[in-house]
Amino acid sequence: MAEDGIQDLVTGAQARFDFAGKMGVGQGRPGQRLDGAIPGLPASVPPVRLPVPDLPAPGWPQPQREYTRPDYSERFRCISSACEDTCCQGWGVPIDQGTFEKYRSHELLKPHIGTLIQLNANGPTTSDYARMPLTVNGTCGFLDPQKLCEIHKTLGPGMLSVTCSTYPRAVSTHAEVVEKALNLSCPEAARLTLLMPDLLGDGLGQARGAGRYRTVIEAGNRILRREEARLAVREFALIMLRDRRYPVWQRLYLLGNLTRRLQSMAEQAGCGTAAAWCEANPAAVSHLLADSAATAASGRLQPVMDRMEAKPGEQLVLVIDLVRQRVTEPPIPGRFLECVQEFEAGLGCSSGKGEAAILGAYAESYERYYKPFTDRHPHLIENYMLNHVFKNNYPFGRATTVKTASEPNAEDEHLALCAHVAMVQTLLIGVAGRHQEAFATGHAVKLVSSLAKTVEHSRKFQEQIAGFLAERKLNNAQGIALLTMPPAPSRESWRDSAGHTGGGRLGSAMEA
Repeated sequence: MAEDGIQDLVTGAQARFDFAGKMGVGQGRPGQRLDGAIPGLPASVPPVRLPVPDLPAPGWPQPQREYTRPDYSERFRCISSACEDTCCQGWGVPIDQGTFEKYRSHELLKPHIGTLIQLNANGPTTSDYARMPLTVNGTCGFLDPQKLCEIHKTLGPGMLSVTCSTYPRAVSTHAEVVEKALNLSCPEAARLTLLMPDLLGDGLGQARGAGRYRTVIEAGNRILRREEARLAVREFALIMLRDRRYPVWQRLYLLGNLTRRLQSMAEQAGCGTAAAWCEANPAAVSHLLADSAATAASGRLQPVMDRMEAKPGEQLVLVIDLVRQRVTEPPIPGRFLECVQEFEAGLGCSSGKGEAAILGAYAESYERYYKPFTDRHPHLIENYMLNHVFKNNYPFGRATTVKTASEPNAEDEHLALCAHVAMVQTLLIGVAGRHQEAFATGHAVKLVSSLAKTVEHSRKFQEQIAGFLAERKLNNAQGIALLTMPPAPSRESWRDSAGHTGGGRLGSAMEA
């Protein structure tokens, strides 16, 4: 809910609960690595060797290219007290400095300075100057019994902070155009985004065939403007993520090749970030995208991907470890813990089943319930990824006023997307096993919105993802496949995988 789309959770004002005892969630094992073989594949794939394009001379007049914008956010309408959740449930609301000054001088609000409105103890910034800490019920102190904001109701929308007035919209500016994506932690925003068959309104979501890449390949023969370079990369990602000739994991694998090359070129050129390299080298970006589009259109890497094997045991351990890492640091939204319980029940994680039985339930739930559901709703996971691209300025990362130890990294941004997709898909497979034939879009919306509130608004957890994958040597092409490839339907496949889960770590839901 901060202006960069990521919000640290405030723990001080919420009651502590024994999540580990209630949910079978234990502490992770720092530094533990996965056993077993990882699918063999080169860490990088050589590019297609296209001829150097005949570029026009600098200054050649060229028409401005149209780029896809997240206009779907304009359809969002808050459903107020009818919502199954509240905006402020589970985190402390950040207050910008301008709003704090208004509150400090208002006769109705200044008595609450120091109690319901507190200065940011972690170092005030202009956008995060103060906080509204959580009550023991995990909500903002200004929320009334009908789940409505007393400040908005009594004083009007003009007295809301920047965060409260913009949420669930994630606002950014690209090529001098203001864009608004959506934070899917809001259930209504998640419903609107996930369930729309043609989210971007261009019909491309229904299109098939290699022709979708034609404009990208043709653009390789012209010079992009500096301000267009990053948008052109994003445009290719939006096309690639909707190419249903490839399953979701293969789309992510192919995009991973592009982000790896972008980051490598940026580092070799000493530009620091992929965004800086793109702006400094628009002609090279154009050619690189044409190269990547030609690879995707031709299916050149299909035989390589077809030889890769699913490792459901290792995948389950990875996702369970990721979720454990977050869940062991409260506060955690109750709706997400309900989803974790359904995941556990669907796979039998907390019933004393052995690894083979849990993996069998995982594969069966995927094949009988989850896959038929996504076949009926192929846009659901696609739309989740598309919104991630807009919301997080993929693959370059969002600008932030908070100092971090490292600069944005395009490869890490892609791995973060893969980790998010892996958590969504894996948890949904378990939830589908719990509800079986009754598994429906409402269950998916609940899981995605509660997961987004739990992990996407935790800056600490977002910064941990890259280290988590690097520690397990998964920050590469093989790691992308291992995280996102669905479990194989073959019983022999998951039985073999049970021997590579790190010593009985699936015997109980998320225990160490």
